[in-house]
Amino acid sequence: MDENSPKGNLETNLSWLSVVEAELEGLYQLEGVSHAILARRDGLPLAAVPGARKGEKSLAATLAALHGTSDMAMQLSKGGNYLESLVRGEEIEILCVAIGEDAVLGVIAERGALTGLLFMAIEAAARKISRVLETS
Repeated sequence: MDENSPKGNLETNLSWLSVVEAELEGLYQLEGVSHAILARRDGLPLAAVPGARKGEKSLAATLAALHGTSDMAMQLSKGGNYLESLVRGEEIEILCVAIGEDAVLGVIAERGALTGLLFMAIEAAARKISRVLETS
């Protein structure tokens, strides 16, 4: 992020924070969700629900790395713009959605959660968050 742009001043202009926190809380309330976090693409956390705050720095960095790797894979394979990722483990699933060029929205859910419904909710939240970040 360019520090001179409005997007680069997110840490000082906090008018966006209440909207983002409400969207993250809505995601956190979905069945099976244990974490919801908004991070900058450089890995710095912007906002997180209480369940994610304890490890938010490492989680934000991990989401940014997942986002960056996925974005690079799309560029190298000429697959268009990166949109979203799903990583499945034995016990959890990590869902990651790009928000413009500057941020990533991530959710961790227990294995077996309704991934399609989660992605629909995450994409709706991402649209709202994108709008509020663009105007901040």
